[in-house]
Amino acid sequence: MDDMTWKTALWDTSWEELFNGKESEEGVCRFSKTDGAALEIPFGDISNSRTPQATVRPFEGIAANRYNHIFGFTQDGIMLALCDVISNGVGGSAPGSTHETFNSSTVLASKRVFEPDAQMLSAQFEIELLSKWLGIRYKPIQKDDACTFDYRKSSLSLPLHTSLNACVEIRVGIRKPRETLSGVTVHYYCLVCIEYSQGKTVDDIWCTDLWKLQSFFSFCFGAYPEIKSAKVRQGRNDNWIQVYRSSANTSRPAKLSSQPPIPFHELGTDGLHRLSEKWFSLNGDMRHAVEILTSLQGTWKMPFDLQLLAATTMFESLIRADRPPIYGAEALDELIEPIVASAKKDVRGRVKGLLSLLDKPSYNQILEEAYEEGRPWSERLIPYWSKFKKEQYSLRITGAHGINSNEGPHLRVDHYYAQITLAYFILMKRLGLPPETIDRFERSSFLNVARWNITKRYAKQ
Repeated sequence: MDDMTWKTALWDTSWEELFNGKESEEGVCRFSKTDGAALEIPFGDISNSRTPQATVRPFEGIAANRYNHIFGFTQDGIMLALCDVISNGVGGSAPGSTHETFNSSTVLASKRVFEPDAQMLSAQFEIELLSKWLGIRYKPIQKDDACTFDYRKSSLSLPLHTSLNACVEIRVGIRKPRETLSGVTVHYYCLVCIEYSQGKTVDDIWCTDLWKLQSFFSFCFGAYPEIKSAKVRQGRNDNWIQVYRSSANTSRPAKLSSQPPIPFHELGTDGLHRLSEKWFSLNGDMRHAVEILTSLQGTWKMPFDLQLLAATTMFESLIRADRPPIYGAEALDELIEPIVASAKKDVRGRVKGLLSLLDKPSYNQILEEAYEEGRPWSERLIPYWSKFKKEQYSLRITGAHGINSNEGPHLRVDHYYAQITLAYFILMKRLGLPPETIDRFERSSFLNVARWNITKRYAKQ
C-alpha cells in the first residue's frame, strides 16, 4: 500500500462526539505501509479529557491508553476510523497546553459515515505481481485512423473459490479512458473480488481469506506479494471503504522472475481454479506449514539462524500434518503401562509423558518419509541423502535447544533452501499438480543457484 497523509481533521472517540464537536481535537494522520498510522494532536489531547471507563481499555501494568477506535473528519470531507489505537501518552506544551500522539495498524476511510466493526459483504484487493503473472496484455482494435477499446471483450473473470459463505474470483478489464492535455490514457485493472453471503469483519477478512490469497500467490510467484490497495463495503450498493493496513513483511517491492515456480500458462483457468480450491481448504498443521513457507519468501529482517529455525519448523510441521498416530490410545496404554508401573512413584508421571511420544514418528523417520514422498525430485536435488539427513538432524537439535552450532554458515544456508525446495515438491504433489509441472519447477529460475549448490554439496561420492 502507498504511504498516505490526510488533511487536518477533527478527532474524537465516536461519530456522535465528533459531530457534536464539544471536545473534538485537531490533528493530522499519516499512514506508512510498514509502520502503520500515526495520529498527532499538537495542541490538545483525547485521553485526559475523557472518562477512561467509557472510552479506554487500559493495559494491566502498562501506562498506556488503548481505544477500540478513534474517528476523524478531514477538511476535504473524508471520514476516517483508526482501529485498535494505542496512545503514546499526553505531554505538556507551551503555553500551558497538551499534546498527544497515537499509533494504529489500520485506517479505514470513506466519504460516508460507516461502522468499522460491521460485517462486510464485499471486498476487493489489488495484489502485486498478479497481472504480470497472468500475462495480461491488451491491444486496442486499430482500423484506419481509429483505435477502439472493446469493454466486453477485454473483461475476464477467473474463479478461485466458492463456498456457502464466500465467492472469490479475479476480475480483469479496462477502465474508462482519461483525457488530459497530453493525450488519452487507458488503464486495465486486475482485482481479486470476494462476495460474502453472511459477511465478515475487516479483521476476519484480513486474517483468513486475504492471508490465503497472499500465501497462494506467494507459492505461485516465488515472492511474497504486497497488497497494493484494499476496499470493503457493508452493503451491495454502499460506498466503498478504503482500507490501509501495515505489513512488516512487504518493506520492499517483490519481483516476479521470468520463470516463476508455478507459471499461469502451466495451470490454465481450470487448473488455477482447482489449485486455489485445494489451497483454501488447507487447515491445521498443513495451513500452519504453508503460512511459514510463504512468509519466508518475504522480507523479514531477522538473524539467519532464526530463519533456519522457521524453515525447520515449517518442514517438520508439513511432514507431520494430517497423519494418524502410530498406536491407538488403548494399544499405547497397553504398551507403556508395564514400564510405568515398574518405575519409581516420583518419576512415573515423567516416564509416562516420555513414553506417550511413541505414538508419533521420530524425526529421522519423518525425514525418510519426506524423501520418499518427494521422489524422484528429492533424489535429484539431494543424491547423497544419508549425509544430508545426518547433518539436518544435528542442525535441528542445535536450533531447537538454542545450542551454539559448529556447522559452517554455508551448510546452514544450503539446508535452509533445501527444506524450502523439498516442501515445494511435497506440496505440489499433495495439491495434485501433474509431474510435468513439477519437472518445469526444476527448470525454473526459483532458487536455481541455491538448488545447484545443494546438489553439488550432496553429490554421491
